[in-house]
Parts: sequence; C-alpha cells; structure tokens
Amino acid sequence: MAMIFGRYENYLYIGLPSNEMAEATEAAQRALLYRNLVPALVWKLRRLFGIGNERVIHKAQKMVDKSYVETDDLLSVYIKALADNSSMFASLARKDNYLKDEMLNLFLAGRDTVKSALTWFFWLVSTTPSVEAKILEELNSASSLTTRTHKWPWVFRSDDLKGLVYLHAALCESLRLYPPLPVNRKSAVKEDVLPDGSVVTPGMEILLSYYSVGRMPWIWGANCLEFKPERWIDEKGKLIADPTSRFLPFNIGARSCLGKEISFTQMKSVAAAVLFNFHIEVVEGHHVCPQQGTTLYMKNGLQVSIKKRTVD
Repeated sequence: MAMIFGRYENYLYIGLPSNEMAEATEAAQRALLYRNLVPALVWKLRRLFGIGNERVIHKAQKMVDKSYVETDDLLSVYIKALADNSSMFASLARKDNYLKDEMLNLFLAGRDTVKSALTWFFWLVSTTPSVEAKILEELNSASSLTTRTHKWPWVFRSDDLKGLVYLHAALCESLRLYPPLPVNRKSAVKEDVLPDGSVVTPGMEILLSYYSVGRMPWIWGANCLEFKPERWIDEKGKLIADPTSRFLPFNIGARSCLGKEISFTQMKSVAAAVLFNFHIEVVEGHHVCPQQGTTLYMKNGLQVSIKKRTVD
C-alpha cells in the first residue's frame, strides 16, 4: 500500500477500525465474481439500476476514488512521467481513470495474492509439525545468525532468503494446493486444438481451474493432496526447476506474472520472520474453508494464537 499510494494503512495495529480501502476492494472482488456467473445482460441491467452486486461495486469504486492522495509513490512517479507530452503514454494520461486504474491493478496484484498465499501457508505449516521443524532448522542455519545479537524480533537479510531452499519449496507446495487465483478465464483469438483433442474456436471462452490442476494425481502423484515440500527438492538438496506447464499460480506464457520473483521475496521474508520469532497454533475449533471469490481467501480468516519463541 505504501509503495503504491505512498502511505501506510496500519492494517495490523490493534484497536484501529477496519480499513475501508481493504474492505472495499474485497467486497468488489466478491461482487465481480457474480458477473462471470450470469449472462452479461443481467449484470448490465443491475448496473444500470444500481442494485444488487453492482451497487456494491459502485460503492467500492467511490471508496477507491476517495483514497487517492498525491504523495511520493508509484502513482506520483507515473504522473510526473506522463506530464511530459513527448511520452508515449501522454495520451493515456489524459484519460480520467487510466492512472488510477493502473495503480489499483498493482495494488490488488501485490496485496491480495500475497495475503491469500501466506494465510494458507501459515495454516499448512502450523498443522504440519514436521514441516515447521525443518523450516526452523533451515532458518537457524542461516548465515546471518552467526553474527546475531540479542535484537528481537529477528529479521533475515535478503542474502539469507536466497539460500532458504526448504522454505521456498514449502511456499511452492502451499501455492500448488491453494493458488491465490484458483480460476482463470481465457478467450481464444483463433482456432486451435487442445492436447486432449478438443477444438477451440475463435471467441470461445475457457475456464482454467488452477486449483484442480494442483490436485490431479496423474500430474502430482497419488499423494497429491498431501502437503509435502520435499517434492520440490532433488537428491542434491537443490530446488527442482519444475516446468511451468503444471505449476500455474503465476500463470504461463505471455501473460505470466511479472511480479513472481518479488512475490517470492516478500513471502519468504514474512514467513521467515514470523516462523523464526513466533510459534503459531490454530485456535481449537476454528473451521478452515475457502471463501467464494476471485481470490482464494480463507473464510473468516485464520484464527490463531501466537507465542514468542524462546531463544537459546
């Protein structure tokens, strides 16, 4: 949020009211899913009369407009760059919503997906003690810990993150089982034939279930439903360069995610710091299930108790 819009929203501060921007974007995404489930005429009529899910989207859009302020951030940089009439983007800058929509796209891509991925990751790790133990063993052997002081909480350096093979594998495994974007939709530009022999005609829309692909036995083996980071590590202890054709959380081809590497860096940084400094336990009786939406959120969030780890 700070990188995109230039201000911190203090999401994690205890006692603060819910963040309106966050609530607006989440409500809009749930409402937008409805558009993909009904004929276009239905949601367009609802939009015309401002009722149902379309009313939710309209209110969310007003909240996004309200949230914009000029600061030293990506949005300000865009505006300064586009102020030059010689810029190839100058004509786009004159369009009322171009910059705002571009920044909102960056905000949603970087916020919701990482948040969703880490929520499922922490749940899987906290309920699989053997995986948690191996991650902690790897974190304890990180090079920067040899010069560690009594500073707490401990935050790992970027150089340390690159060598965390098992943590990276655990994140990949979590993304396989719970991809932040569980379903994608593509539209064919020209006629083609899929590997199974199905003919695709121009304009045909195809729904791709990344959630299902990550759980297919013929792709991942009989233990496809198990959380097993070891499947990403070879006999030499190196990460397996898995073909992107079966690992789809970041999409593939020309539309693959440009933020893949920075996303992994963010996730490893947060995961390493949290797991090394705290022990997480899921609250007894908390029911975990996905929430319907364009992003694979955990319904009602992940309710946990957190304990500070003791340092030897």
